[in-house]
Amino acid sequence: MKTVLRTAVAGLALASFGISSAASAATATATAEADIIAALTVEVDDDNSRDVLDFGTIAESGAGGDVTLAPGGVTPNCGSGLVCAGPYNTPRFIITGVSGSSVDITLTSANITLTGAGDPMPVALTLSDATMTLDGTDSFEVGGTLSVNPGQAAGGYTGSLEVEVVYN
Repeated sequence: MKTVLRTAVAGLALASFGISSAASAATATATAEADIIAALTVEVDDDNSRDVLDFGTIAESGAGGDVTLAPGGVTPNCGSGLVCAGPYNTPRFIITGVSGSSVDITLTSANITLTGAGDPMPVALTLSDATMTLDGTDSFEVGGTLSVNPGQAAGGYTGSLEVEVVYN
């Protein structure tokens, strides 16, 4: 009889594991939300003739050299063997976004090439700012170093540069 009773109690205990009860279940709820902010815009300041990276007029003696125009610069550092004359200009870009927000500023390519009458000339670009906190009057500038090849052919040379601004 004891064996039958023990077997019945063991069977009842095993069967109760498969039964669920309200006492063993719990739930919780969380809130889902999103904040949408105004899209960023960035435009070149063509209202003030600040829409070009202009290294000016360069006379090359046959040896080549570098011309560096810092962001916001008005006078370049003209390498030996070169004679530089203005006007010079660095492009200014205007950012519109949510005041108080932080943004990252990058060049889509830190190096561009000017092409024209002769061999292409490389330009290593630099930014005045890589990050900033927007306050409503936000702008940054791009400068660069132009490498003039030895014996560079006379004529006009052009290229383009592109910037990207993102919230961080």
